Amino acid sequence: MIRSIFEPLLRRFGRATVHSAPTPYERGLGHVAYLVGLGLLGWVGLGLAGFAVPVGIGTGLKVLMLAAALSFLFLFWAVTYRRVPPEAWFVSHLVWLSMTYAFLFLAGAGGALALMVGILFIAVVPPLAALVVYGPMVVGGLVALWFTWRMVRGYVAYLGGAAVGGMVRTPAVP
Repeated sequence: MIRSIFEPLLRRFGRATVHSAPTPYERGLGHVAYLVGLGLLGWVGLGLAGFAVPVGIGTGLKVLMLAAALSFLFLFWAVTYRRVPPEAWFVSHLVWLSMTYAFLFLAGAGGALALMVGILFIAVVPPLAALVVYGPMVVGGLVALWFTWRMVRGYVAYLGGAAVGGMVRTPAVP
């Protein structure tokens, strides 16, 4: 009886004691979220290889913004409105995906802004041209490697039902 009284309050503050496994639909959405990230990398790779795919900064930012927004909404729904909160390992993957997509979106938007400012400074300082030409390729390659590592690491842990990131701590055994 005491649990039924305090559980809604604990849940509201993110300290719920009762959790449930994700449903098959939720697990499927998690698979889709990881595979979309890996597909996004393949899509950009095809564009860089010379195939006719619309790989512009505007298209890339729209796809990343959509992925980040959907993953944040799924996380918000799972933690706030789901009848019984999901298990901690599943929430860790939702946070992992949300932060990955959000960072990649911010990196893309910041990179586009830096490229525009760099192009303006080329007129004043011509040696900056090398930095504006090769800088985005180097930084973009490093960010793509980071994104690939996060997607593969997260998906391998997701397949095993293990938590990812530093969010879930093992409980202390008395």
